[in-house]
Amino acid sequence: MTSLVGDPYNQAGTGTATLELLESATRYNNWLVSKLTPFLGERNLELGAGHGTLTALVANERKVVASEPAASGRSVLTHRFASNPKVLSVVKGVDDLPENQAFDCVYSANVLEHVADDAALIKQAAAVLRVGGHFVAVVPAGRWLYSPFDQAVGHHRRYGYSDRARLSAAVAGGSAPLKLVAYRHFNPVGAMGWFFRMRMLRKSEIPATDIERLDSLVPLLQPLDYLPFGFGQSLLFAFVRTS
Repeated sequence: MTSLVGDPYNQAGTGTATLELLESATRYNNWLVSKLTPFLGERNLELGAGHGTLTALVANERKVVASEPAASGRSVLTHRFASNPKVLSVVKGVDDLPENQAFDCVYSANVLEHVADDAALIKQAAAVLRVGGHFVAVVPAGRWLYSPFDQAVGHHRRYGYSDRARLSAAVAGGSAPLKLVAYRHFNPVGAMGWFFRMRMLRKSEIPATDIERLDSLVPLLQPLDYLPFGFGQSLLFAFVRTS
């Protein structure tokens, strides 16, 4: 099987520019990692590591294998983590891992929306999870928020409640079955801002000032995660391998 993840940042440079802007959003990136942390283990695999923003945060305390389909990204990752013993290796995809590898967690952030067959990628990742290990992902939420920007950066979808049943059914069987253990939205304020700027005004890029504003607001946005709004700009879901 070939890699199911293409280069998510090859669309007219828009995605690459956004990726570089988000690198400096320290509070935002720590917020994302805090969502993943309850599911991480001693040995983890990151899908679509990009330039290693989240990899660096996870590798502060845990071992990570970073996978990245783009050759340019792998070059950045290899150079960036050459002296970090907790980044075990950099690979192109799950198929490039040595045989008999088993991970406590496979995670991704803002990657699955770029994959045409996201269920197939999750099943592929499940095969390298130990029993009891987790697959966890943060993805863009809200089909009602799908915008020209989403299309420009190669998003096949934004995720809604119907995807919960779709993905659960797709990964329930086979030799590495998964069971859904979390499916929750976060950042409702961001959702409203995205609706106004990207849907109503139909903007095609995210300016640096917006990234800086988001980063400064994170301490105010995080407490809202505990309130049952039922929608948000992002969504986290997690599966556990049952056998």
